[in-house]
Amino acid sequence: MSGNEIKTHHSENQADQHVEHDVQTYLRVAEAVLTSALTPLKAREIVERGIERGLFGDHILSRTPEKSMQARLSMDIINRGEKSRFGRTERGRFTLRSKLHGSTQSVAGETSEISAREYIAERRVLRTPKEEVLCVPESAYRDTLTFQGIDTDATPILGRLMNSLDLAYVSRSEAETQNDAKQFLTYVLVQCGQRLLFFRRSYLSRAAEFLRGSKCIGFGGHVSAADADILSHEDHGLSACARRELQEELHLADASPDLIKSNSKVSPAFLPRTPNHETVSLFQSVPLERLGILNDDSSEVGRRHVATVYRAWLPDWDIARRLQKGDSSIRGLGWIDLSRDKVDISQFEYWSQLCLRRFYPSTPITKAGFKILNHSKLLSVGLRLLGE
Repeated sequence: MSGNEIKTHHSENQADQHVEHDVQTYLRVAEAVLTSALTPLKAREIVERGIERGLFGDHILSRTPEKSMQARLSMDIINRGEKSRFGRTERGRFTLRSKLHGSTQSVAGETSEISAREYIAERRVLRTPKEEVLCVPESAYRDTLTFQGIDTDATPILGRLMNSLDLAYVSRSEAETQNDAKQFLTYVLVQCGQRLLFFRRSYLSRAAEFLRGSKCIGFGGHVSAADADILSHEDHGLSACARRELQEELHLADASPDLIKSNSKVSPAFLPRTPNHETVSLFQSVPLERLGILNDDSSEVGRRHVATVYRAWLPDWDIARRLQKGDSSIRGLGWIDLSRDKVDISQFEYWSQLCLRRFYPSTPITKAGFKILNHSKLLSVGLRLLGE
């Protein structure tokens, strides 16, 4: 094998191992949940019970975990047939195969019988759209992205990157395995007067494991092929991506005080999937200030991305205070009062730390502390020490 073939083969193996681990995690959780369930469950119910019982552990869930669960169970049934541990009693409802055809089970001293027959779904060919993200190869950015952190002189940097003839849209799954290209992201700070919006990443976030649970002041995501329409051709969809991500991740709640209060505790399953007219209108018209380019080569995740940092200026506090989370990857929102608040910078993810230090230098403070990333490993070490 040549060097390139070995590198490609290694990347493919890593990707295959990641996919297999993801599939087995969902199936393991499903088996544990369905073992104790008295009736067949929908995929959403399996995920919810799995989360409540902490069965997913440190695994990072997709943005729509109920769809991922249904897909993995369905494919296991299709591919393995009667050897699958799972079966369907009707469309969208799953149980263990051992519980089909009149078998009995005992849970907490109570015995119940499941007499449902297996439902055989009609085979369909799924044609799911693939997200294609904007990428620039290393040969085009090697001499430009030579800094670590944020460069506020964004115009010439973007000019050199965006004028490259090697820019390409690549499927996101493929891009995530490439170490010789950077994916374009937007990272948008939301500010209203002297108040700065922040959020905490939830367990449903698609972000890397070490980012989950951290506070963040940047909203945004990948620049996709869908962002580069005729109105955003000049910047390859950067600003369009920034506005789209704001519309998807934030939701302008109804002006009624009672509804604002009730929306603050809304379940992720009932988050708005389509932005309402008022939310779209706000973020399509809000002023966007380009603050700089963020390049982070300190981690594997950072080396695969380059972000354009924007600031969205909200016009009115009465509007800003109505903002609620619009995506299940966000656990909750809060506001930093820049005129008086001091924040512990260690609670924020690294990119947010960079932005706080650069654009709000009087706000962050540093406190000593630690964060446990893997409770199971810590427990195993503790048990081993006790055994000694």
